[in-house]
Amino acid sequence: MDALDRALLGDLSARCRVSFTELAKKHGISVNAVKKRVQSLVDSHVILAFDVQLRLEAVGASFALVTLTLKDGWTRDQLMELGKHPLINAIKAGFGSEAFAIVLYRNNEELTGVMDAIRSSGLVASAELYPLLSPPVSRSELPSEGLDAIRQVDWRILKHLRLNGRMPIGKLAKLAKTSVPTARKRLEFMRSKGLIYETVIVNPGAVSKGLVALVSVSLASINNETQYLIDRKLAGAMPESYWLSWRVADRPLLFLIFEAESTKDLMTIQERLKELVPVLTVSWRIVAGLWEYFLDFRDEIMEEHLRTSMLG
Repeated sequence: MDALDRALLGDLSARCRVSFTELAKKHGISVNAVKKRVQSLVDSHVILAFDVQLRLEAVGASFALVTLTLKDGWTRDQLMELGKHPLINAIKAGFGSEAFAIVLYRNNEELTGVMDAIRSSGLVASAELYPLLSPPVSRSELPSEGLDAIRQVDWRILKHLRLNGRMPIGKLAKLAKTSVPTARKRLEFMRSKGLIYETVIVNPGAVSKGLVALVSVSLASINNETQYLIDRKLAGAMPESYWLSWRVADRPLLFLIFEAESTKDLMTIQERLKELVPVLTVSWRIVAGLWEYFLDFRDEIMEEHLRTSMLG
Protein backbone atom coordinates (compact mmCIF):
# COMPACT_ATOMS: atom_id res chain seq x y z
CA MET A 1 0.00 0.00 0.00
CA ASP A 2 1.15 3.52 -0.78
CA ALA A 3 -0.06 6.86 0.56
CA LEU A 4 -2.91 7.07 -1.96
CA ASP A 5 -4.16 3.59 -1.07
CA ARG A 6 -4.19 4.59 2.58
CA ALA A 7 -6.05 7.80 1.76
CA LEU A 8 -8.68 5.88 -0.21
CA LEU A 9 -9.01 3.37 2.61
CA GLY A 10 -9.58 6.25 5.02
CA ASP A 11 -12.24 7.75 2.76
CA LEU A 12 -14.04 4.41 2.43
CA SER A 13 -13.80 3.79 6.16
CA ALA A 14 -15.62 7.08 6.75
CA ARG A 15 -18.27 6.39 4.10
CA CYS A 16 -18.05 3.20 2.08
CA ARG A 17 -20.81 4.25 -0.34
CA VAL A 18 -18.97 7.36 -1.48
CA SER A 19 -18.89 7.43 -5.29
CA PHE A 20 -15.70 6.66 -7.17
CA THR A 21 -16.30 9.86 -9.11
CA GLU A 22 -16.14 11.87 -5.89
CA LEU A 23 -12.97 10.06 -4.82
CA ALA A 24 -11.39 10.65 -8.21
CA LYS A 25 -12.04 14.40 -7.99
CA LYS A 26 -10.76 14.58 -4.42
CA HIS A 27 -7.45 12.86 -5.22
CA GLY A 28 -6.93 14.16 -8.76
CA ILE A 29 -6.94 10.78 -10.50
CA SER A 30 -9.27 9.04 -12.94
CA VAL A 31 -12.36 7.10 -11.91
CA ASN A 32 -10.81 3.99 -13.46
CA ALA A 33 -7.69 4.43 -11.34
CA VAL A 34 -9.85 4.62 -8.20
CA LYS A 35 -11.72 1.45 -9.22
CA LYS A 36 -8.47 -0.44 -9.81
CA ARG A 37 -6.97 0.62 -6.50
CA VAL A 38 -10.08 -0.23 -4.49
CA GLN A 39 -10.38 -3.60 -6.24
CA SER A 40 -6.73 -4.26 -5.43
CA LEU A 41 -7.44 -3.58 -1.75
CA VAL A 42 -10.28 -6.10 -1.92
CA ASP A 43 -8.27 -8.72 -3.84
CA SER A 44 -5.38 -8.47 -1.38
CA HIS A 45 -7.83 -8.89 1.55
CA VAL A 46 -7.00 -5.51 3.07
CA ILE A 47 -10.72 -4.74 2.70
CA LEU A 48 -12.71 -7.75 3.88
CA ALA A 49 -16.12 -6.17 3.29
CA PHE A 50 -17.98 -2.91 2.78
CA ASP A 51 -20.47 -2.60 5.61
CA VAL A 52 -23.48 -0.52 6.57
CA GLN A 53 -24.50 -1.15 10.17
CA LEU A 54 -26.28 0.47 13.09
CA ARG A 55 -24.04 2.80 15.09
CA LEU A 56 -23.29 1.58 18.60
CA GLU A 57 -24.60 4.89 19.97
CA ALA A 58 -27.93 4.27 18.21
CA VAL A 59 -28.45 1.06 20.21
CA GLY A 60 -27.02 2.45 23.46
CA ALA A 61 -23.96 0.21 23.33
CA SER A 62 -20.32 0.54 24.35
CA PHE A 63 -17.35 -1.66 23.53
CA ALA A 64 -14.46 -3.23 25.38
CA LEU A 65 -11.19 -4.98 24.70
CA VAL A 66 -10.60 -8.36 26.33
CA THR A 67 -7.04 -9.64 26.32
CA LEU A 68 -6.90 -13.42 26.16
CA THR A 69 -4.40 -16.15 26.88
CA LEU A 70 -5.53 -19.16 24.86
CA LYS A 71 -5.02 -22.72 26.00
CA ASP A 72 -2.41 -24.85 24.26
CA GLY A 73 -3.63 -26.49 21.07
CA TRP A 74 -6.35 -23.93 20.35
CA THR A 75 -7.92 -24.09 16.89
CA ARG A 76 -9.62 -21.69 14.51
CA ASP A 77 -12.84 -23.71 14.85
CA GLN A 78 -12.83 -22.97 18.58
CA LEU A 79 -12.41 -19.25 17.88
CA MET A 80 -15.32 -19.35 15.44
CA GLU A 81 -17.50 -21.12 18.00
CA LEU A 82 -16.71 -18.50 20.64
CA GLY A 83 -17.49 -15.78 18.09
CA LYS A 84 -21.09 -17.00 17.83
CA HIS A 85 -21.81 -15.14 21.07
CA PRO A 86 -23.96 -12.12 20.06
CA LEU A 87 -21.83 -9.69 22.09
CA ILE A 88 -18.49 -10.72 20.53
CA ASN A 89 -17.71 -8.55 17.52
CA ALA A 90 -14.19 -9.76 16.63
CA ILE A 91 -11.30 -11.92 17.82
CA LYS A 92 -7.68 -11.34 16.87
CA ALA A 93 -5.40 -14.30 17.58
CA GLY A 94 -1.63 -14.11 17.76
CA PHE A 95 0.86 -16.69 16.60
CA GLY A 96 1.20 -18.14 20.11
CA SER A 97 -1.25 -18.12 22.99
CA GLU A 98 -1.98 -14.37 23.05
CA ALA A 99 -5.19 -12.97 21.56
CA PHE A 100 -7.78 -10.29 22.13
CA ALA A 101 -11.51 -9.92 21.57
CA ILE A 102 -13.74 -6.91 20.95
CA VAL A 103 -17.01 -7.21 22.86
CA LEU A 104 -20.11 -5.01 22.73
CA TYR A 105 -22.48 -4.39 25.63
CA ARG A 106 -25.42 -2.21 26.64
CA ASN A 107 -25.23 -2.66 30.41
CA ASN A 108 -23.11 -4.24 33.14
CA GLU A 109 -25.23 -7.40 33.12
CA GLU A 110 -24.40 -8.02 29.47
CA LEU A 111 -20.73 -7.30 30.07
CA THR A 112 -20.62 -9.75 32.97
CA GLY A 113 -22.43 -12.34 30.88
CA VAL A 114 -20.05 -12.18 27.92
CA MET A 115 -17.02 -12.31 30.22
CA ASP A 116 -18.47 -15.40 31.92
CA ALA A 117 -19.00 -16.99 28.49
CA ILE A 118 -15.40 -16.26 27.46
CA ARG A 119 -13.90 -17.60 30.67
CA SER A 120 -16.02 -20.77 30.63
CA SER A 121 -15.52 -21.49 26.93
CA GLY A 122 -12.79 -24.10 27.43
CA LEU A 123 -10.64 -22.14 24.99
CA VAL A 124 -9.32 -19.43 27.29
CA ALA A 125 -6.79 -19.86 30.10
CA SER A 126 -7.19 -16.25 31.30
CA ALA A 127 -9.00 -13.07 30.24
CA GLU A 128 -8.69 -9.42 31.33
CA LEU A 129 -11.29 -6.76 30.60
CA TYR A 130 -10.58 -3.19 29.43
CA PRO A 131 -13.73 -1.07 28.83
CA LEU A 132 -12.98 1.40 26.02
CA LEU A 133 -14.11 4.92 25.25
CA SER A 134 -15.50 5.62 21.81
CA PRO A 135 -13.28 7.89 19.68
CA PRO A 136 -14.29 11.56 20.04
CA VAL A 137 -16.86 12.61 17.42
CA SER A 138 -18.60 15.85 16.60
CA ARG A 139 -22.11 16.40 17.89
CA SER A 140 -23.41 16.22 14.30
CA GLU A 141 -22.18 12.60 14.04
CA LEU A 142 -24.13 11.40 17.07
CA PRO A 143 -27.61 9.93 16.60
CA SER A 144 -30.33 12.56 16.68
CA GLU A 145 -33.13 9.98 16.37
CA GLY A 146 -33.85 6.62 18.01
CA LEU A 147 -34.49 3.23 16.43
CA ASP A 148 -38.21 4.04 16.33
CA ALA A 149 -37.40 6.43 13.47
CA ILE A 150 -36.26 3.50 11.32
CA ARG A 151 -39.05 2.30 9.04
CA GLN A 152 -39.63 -1.23 7.80
CA VAL A 153 -38.16 -0.35 4.42
CA ASP A 154 -35.07 0.90 6.22
CA TRP A 155 -34.59 -2.44 7.96
CA ARG A 156 -34.80 -4.18 4.58
CA ILE A 157 -32.22 -1.77 3.19
CA LEU A 158 -29.89 -2.40 6.13
CA LYS A 159 -30.23 -6.16 5.78
CA HIS A 160 -29.03 -6.08 2.18
CA LEU A 161 -26.21 -3.61 2.85
CA ARG A 162 -24.82 -5.65 5.76
CA LEU A 163 -21.36 -6.78 4.55
CA ASN A 164 -22.33 -5.63 1.05
CA GLY A 165 -22.26 -1.89 1.58
CA ARG A 166 -21.48 -0.83 -1.98
CA MET A 167 -24.44 -2.63 -3.53
CA PRO A 168 -25.69 -0.56 -6.50
CA ILE A 169 -28.73 1.50 -5.61
CA GLY A 170 -30.89 -0.11 -8.32
CA LYS A 171 -30.22 -3.62 -7.06
CA LEU A 172 -30.69 -2.47 -3.47
CA ALA A 173 -34.06 -0.90 -4.25
CA LYS A 174 -35.24 -4.08 -5.96
CA LEU A 175 -34.21 -6.34 -3.07
CA ALA A 176 -35.66 -3.94 -0.49
CA LYS A 177 -38.91 -3.83 -2.49
CA THR A 178 -38.93 -0.10 -2.91
CA SER A 179 -38.15 2.53 -5.54
CA VAL A 180 -34.68 3.92 -6.26
CA PRO A 181 -35.65 7.45 -5.07
CA THR A 182 -37.04 6.01 -1.83
CA ALA A 183 -33.93 3.89 -1.23
CA ARG A 184 -31.74 6.98 -1.73
CA LYS A 185 -33.97 9.11 0.50
CA ARG A 186 -34.09 6.57 3.34
CA LEU A 187 -30.33 5.99 3.24
CA GLU A 188 -29.76 9.73 3.43
CA PHE A 189 -32.21 9.97 6.34
CA MET A 190 -30.39 7.29 8.37
CA ARG A 191 -27.05 8.86 7.48
CA SER A 192 -28.10 12.40 8.41
CA LYS A 193 -29.62 11.27 11.72
CA GLY A 194 -26.41 9.48 12.74
CA LEU A 195 -28.10 6.08 12.90
CA ILE A 196 -25.65 4.12 10.73
CA TYR A 197 -21.99 3.54 10.01
CA GLU A 198 -20.97 3.25 6.37
CA THR A 199 -17.54 1.75 6.62
CA VAL A 200 -15.16 -1.01 5.62
CA ILE A 201 -14.11 -4.06 7.57
CA VAL A 202 -10.34 -3.97 7.35
CA ASN A 203 -7.74 -6.66 7.90
CA PRO A 204 -4.66 -4.72 9.04
CA GLY A 205 -2.61 -7.92 8.90
CA ALA A 206 -2.92 -7.95 5.12
CA VAL A 207 -1.54 -4.43 4.81
CA SER A 208 2.02 -5.48 5.56
CA LYS A 209 3.19 -9.06 6.02
CA GLY A 210 0.64 -10.27 8.51
CA LEU A 211 1.99 -8.85 11.78
CA VAL A 212 -0.25 -6.50 13.74
CA ALA A 213 0.96 -5.32 17.11
CA LEU A 214 -1.38 -4.26 19.90
CA VAL A 215 0.80 -2.24 22.25
CA SER A 216 -0.42 -1.25 25.70
CA VAL A 217 1.00 2.04 27.00
CA SER A 218 0.31 3.80 30.28
CA LEU A 219 0.50 7.49 31.17
CA ALA A 220 0.22 9.51 34.36
CA SER A 221 -3.09 10.88 33.06
CA ILE A 222 -4.95 11.10 29.76
CA ASN A 223 -7.87 12.98 28.21
CA ASN A 224 -9.30 13.43 24.71
CA GLU A 225 -6.75 16.10 23.82
CA THR A 226 -3.83 13.95 24.96
CA GLN A 227 -5.06 11.01 22.90
CA TYR A 228 -5.56 13.24 19.85
CA LEU A 229 -2.06 14.73 20.11
CA ILE A 230 -0.46 11.28 20.46
CA ASP A 231 -2.48 10.03 17.50
CA ARG A 232 -1.36 12.93 15.29
CA LYS A 233 2.27 12.63 16.35
CA LEU A 234 2.46 8.89 15.69
CA ALA A 235 0.54 9.12 12.42
CA GLY A 236 2.89 11.87 11.20
CA ALA A 237 6.11 10.16 12.31
CA MET A 238 5.20 6.56 11.42
CA PRO A 239 2.60 6.75 8.64
CA GLU A 240 3.50 3.34 7.24
CA SER A 241 3.07 1.48 10.51
CA TYR A 242 0.73 3.33 12.89
CA TRP A 243 -2.96 2.38 12.62
CA LEU A 244 -5.11 3.70 15.48
CA SER A 245 -5.53 4.03 19.25
CA TRP A 246 -8.12 2.95 21.79
CA ARG A 247 -8.46 4.68 25.14
CA VAL A 248 -9.32 2.63 28.22
CA ALA A 249 -12.24 4.04 30.21
CA ASP A 250 -11.25 3.19 33.77
CA ARG A 251 -7.47 3.81 33.86
CA PRO A 252 -4.85 6.02 32.11
CA LEU A 253 -4.07 3.49 29.41
CA LEU A 254 -3.98 3.51 25.62
CA PHE A 255 -3.89 0.60 23.23
CA LEU A 256 -1.95 1.46 20.07
CA ILE A 257 -2.16 -0.67 16.95
CA PHE A 258 0.76 -0.91 14.54
CA GLU A 259 1.55 -2.90 11.43
CA ALA A 260 4.91 -4.66 11.59
CA GLU A 261 6.81 -6.62 8.97
CA SER A 262 8.86 -8.60 11.50
CA THR A 263 9.51 -8.87 15.22
CA LYS A 264 12.64 -6.80 14.61
CA ASP A 265 10.46 -4.12 13.03
CA LEU A 266 8.23 -4.26 16.10
CA MET A 267 11.19 -3.58 18.39
CA THR A 268 12.11 -0.59 16.22
CA ILE A 269 8.56 0.72 16.55
CA GLN A 270 8.78 0.47 20.32
CA GLU A 271 12.05 2.39 20.37
CA ARG A 272 10.49 5.09 18.17
CA LEU A 273 7.56 5.25 20.59
CA LYS A 274 9.90 6.04 23.46
CA GLU A 275 11.61 8.75 21.42
CA LEU A 276 8.40 10.38 20.21
CA VAL A 277 6.44 10.25 23.46
CA PRO A 278 8.91 9.78 26.34
CA VAL A 279 6.17 9.90 28.98
CA LEU A 280 4.69 6.63 27.70
CA THR A 281 5.38 3.40 29.56
CA VAL A 282 5.08 0.42 27.21
CA SER A 283 3.55 -2.43 29.18
CA TRP A 284 3.27 -5.35 26.75
CA ARG A 285 2.26 -6.30 23.25
CA ILE A 286 0.26 -8.85 21.28
CA VAL A 287 1.23 -9.72 17.73
CA ALA A 288 -1.92 -10.80 15.93
CA GLY A 289 -1.89 -12.90 12.80
CA LEU A 290 -5.45 -14.23 12.55
CA TRP A 291 -8.38 -11.77 12.51
CA GLU A 292 -11.97 -12.99 12.66
CA TYR A 293 -15.08 -10.79 12.55
CA PHE A 294 -18.57 -11.92 13.56
CA LEU A 295 -22.20 -10.90 13.38
CA ASP A 296 -23.40 -9.40 16.66
CA PHE A 297 -26.53 -8.41 18.58
CA ARG A 298 -27.26 -5.57 16.16
CA ASP A 299 -27.99 -8.21 13.52
CA GLU A 300 -30.46 -9.81 15.94
CA ILE A 301 -32.18 -6.43 16.37
CA MET A 302 -32.46 -6.10 12.60
CA GLU A 303 -33.79 -9.63 12.12
CA GLU A 304 -36.35 -9.13 14.89
CA HIS A 305 -37.70 -6.00 13.19
CA LEU A 306 -37.86 -7.82 9.87
CA ARG A 307 -39.75 -10.74 11.42
CA THR A 308 -42.17 -8.30 13.05
CA SER A 309 -42.87 -6.64 9.71
CA MET A 310 -43.56 -10.01 8.07
CA LEU A 311 -46.00 -10.97 10.83
CA GLY A 312 -47.67 -7.58 10.48
